Amino acid sequence: FNHHDKGIWSVNSEVRHQVHFHHLNLLSELYPLEEQNLDIIFFRNVSIYFDTPTRRIIQQHLAKLLNSDGYLIIGTAETLANDLGVFSLVEEGGLFYFAKQHPEPAKPRMKMPNPPARGIGMTDRTVSPPVSSSLRAAQPSALTERETPFQQPLPAPMAASADEALRLIREKRYDEAMAVLAMLLKQQPDAGAALLLKAHILLHRKDYAAAEDNAQQALNIEPWSTDAFVLLGLAAKWRNQADDAVKWFKQAVYARNECWPAHYYLGELYRADNKMENARRAYRVVLQLLSAQQAPDDGLSIIPLGLPVSEVRFLCEHQLARLDDGHAMISD
Repeated sequence: FNHHDKGIWSVNSEVRHQVHFHHLNLLSELYPLEEQNLDIIFFRNVSIYFDTPTRRIIQQHLAKLLNSDGYLIIGTAETLANDLGVFSLVEEGGLFYFAKQHPEPAKPRMKMPNPPARGIGMTDRTVSPPVSSSLRAAQPSALTERETPFQQPLPAPMAASADEALRLIREKRYDEAMAVLAMLLKQQPDAGAALLLKAHILLHRKDYAAAEDNAQQALNIEPWSTDAFVLLGLAAKWRNQADDAVKWFKQAVYARNECWPAHYYLGELYRADNKMENARRAYRVVLQLLSAQQAPDDGLSIIPLGLPVSEVRFLCEHQLARLDDGHAMISD
C-alpha cells in the first residue's frame, strides 16, 4: 500500500496494474479462457444467494477453473454449508478452506495461539464496548512471517445454520426458520446468534415474554450485544413498559451510537411521555445518522430489523416540524 495524508491508503500501482475485472455467469457451462488455470478462488458472500443444488453446480464449474492443486476460499459463515462433496474441506490451524485434491497429511506446525473472544455476530468487526461502525475501514498493516491474512476463527458449526435461518426470516418463512433454530439450539444452547433470531421471530408473533427470555440469554453470553438491547427495548415498548423500553434503547445507543433505530424509538417514547426536548434531540440524531451515509448502518449485527430508511427520515422530519411549531406557539 501507498500511504497518503490524513490516514489515506491506496493500493500500490504495481499491484493494481495486475488486477483485471471480468463479468462471469456462475451458471454458465463455459468460462472465458482467461479465467482458466487458477491457483485460488475467493468466493465470499456469494453462495448465500443460491440454494444447495445450485451451489453444487457452481462449485463443479469453479473446480474446472482451478489447477489440480487449487484452493477455494469461502466466507467463514458459509464454509460448512458449502461442504457439498465437490471439494475437500481442509482444516489447518483452526481455519478452513476447500482443496480441489484430497490434501496430504498435514506436517507438524507450531501451535497457533487462541484468538481473542469475539462478540455475537461480529466476525468482521473489531469489538470494544462501545464499538464503532464497521464501515470505517481499518488501516492496512504489514504481516510478519508468523502472521497470516486469515486471523479470524471459523465460527462454530451453527454459523451456517444461523445464516439459513436468517434467509428464511427475510423471506418471512418463520415456521421453517424456527425449525432450523430449534435444531441449532439443541446442538449448541449457547449459540447467541440463534437466540437473537429466535427472539426476533417471537417478537413478531407477539410472544413478548419468550422473546425477552431468549434475548436475555443472548445478552448473558455477549453483554454488549446491541441486537439484544434493541430486542428487549421493543418487547418492553410493545408491552407498554415505557420506562424499561427507554432503558434498553439507551443501552443500545451507548453500545453503538450508530444504531439509529434505537434513537428513533427513543424519540417516539419521549414524545409519548411529553418529554419534547428529549424527543427533538433523538429525532435530530436519527436524521444526522441517516444523512451521513448513503447506506446507513443500523448498528445491528444479527437481527434483520428492516426499518425503511426513507419512511423513518420522513417521520422524523414530520415530528420535528410539529414539535418546533408547538414550541413556537407556546413561546408566543
